[in-house]
Amino acid sequence: ANGDELHVDTEVSGCGDGETPAEPSGTYTITDGTGRFLGATGSGDLASDVGPIDPDSGASTLSTNWIGTISY
Repeated sequence: ANGDELHVDTEVSGCGDGETPAEPSGTYTITDGTGRFLGATGSGDLASDVGPIDPDSGASTLSTNWIGTISY
């Protein structure tokens, strides 16, 4: 709400071919931040759920769960 940022690096695989839904997964590492997150550290896993691809537009929905820890 006040503009503080959290800086994160990700490693993601399983992004699909654009023809069929894919469920990307991977890991993340919190590298720093601004404001209240200055000096933040942490890491965890990413798991995604992808909705069906619309045949007309090629669009789909993606929701990602970030499971892990953060210290700040």
